[in-house]
Amino acid sequence: GCVVNGPGEASQTQIGLTGGGKGNHMMYISGLPHHKVATNKMIEEVVSLVEEKSEELRNVKNQL
Repeated sequence: GCVVNGPGEASQTQIGLTGGGKGNHMMYISGLPHHKVATNKMIEEVVSLVEEKSEELRNVKNQL
């Protein structure tokens, strides 16, 4: 989301990303602000977090 509406939108996500200023963006995990990420690392960070969350969900499913 954008820097204005993004925090509200990201609060409803498992993994969210809001726009920021000066080359930094805020990552949200489970709807909460988690850490900043630089623009040039944004794609890698999102992919990494999605892969981690996918693995976590697979593990939970396999335990059922």
